[in-house]
Amino acid sequence: MVHGYYKRTMAKDCTIHSEAESSTWQIGQAAAEGMRIVRLCQMSGMSRQNYYKGRHIRQRRHIDETVVLSLVRRERRLQSKIGTRKLHHMLREELIRSGVSIGRDGLFGVLRRNKMLIARRRRYCRTTDSRHNLKTYSNLLKDTVLMYPGAAMVSDITYISTGEGFCICHW
Repeated sequence: MVHGYYKRTMAKDCTIHSEAESSTWQIGQAAAEGMRIVRLCQMSGMSRQNYYKGRHIRQRRHIDETVVLSLVRRERRLQSKIGTRKLHHMLREELIRSGVSIGRDGLFGVLRRNKMLIARRRRYCRTTDSRHNLKTYSNLLKDTVLMYPGAAMVSDITYISTGEGFCICHW
């Protein structure tokens, strides 16, 4: 039996890693090439029961993922920007009826692997756009010495974030 992160070399220069999924996947690949699973399991130090259980789990995970993705696509057709947390809440009952057990983090993982996560919206106001071809003015007061209050007037636009969005304060 292979433990930890130690590696064991098999015939045909095929390396078996200690992780169960990696080993069972490589055994499946070698079996497809004509080697018997019994012999491959013996060589890797894993039982046939372990190999077939791992294969069953991977097949079940693939089926569950297919069901989840079809439900998510159906909801996203109606609401294209619906987030993962809300999807998890909305689809919970339907997933239970389908026999699929997936948590919030698992749903995030499935959607991430299939590139279906929604990009977060920017929560700030972009106030400066320096990439334009409009006329810009230099600082006219740069070398001026001001002698009394109110000798020069300036203006500014400030964006204030509120619960409803952004307000513009200009003076």
